[in-house]
Amino acid sequence: GLVADFESVKVKIKNSQKIKDALDHANQKLPNDPTVKLALGQWSLKLAGIGFIERQVAKTFFAAPPQASYKDALHFFEESHALKPSPRTSSLIKLTKKKIRLT
Repeated sequence: GLVADFESVKVKIKNSQKIKDALDHANQKLPNDPTVKLALGQWSLKLAGIGFIERQVAKTFFAAPPQASYKDALHFFEESHALKPSPRTSSLIKLTKKKIRLT
């Protein structure tokens, strides 16, 4: 029950850091790749939306859990869109701007 829920959050956070590390590495190797920027934006958007309880669990298990904001997500989406404009990135930019206004 409850222990499994916390373990699930712990695994998600650990995997999230691995994903971020891989995306950062890809971004260093391919700084002009819109797909990498899009993935970084999606990672940031997802992490920015984590609720209070999951953040507290993360602090319990990790000294410095991964962090991102809606502004981080917007930055990556705008970079991706500048490199390769698409309706998808345009929609993600609008969505993220709304989330920033709501926070």
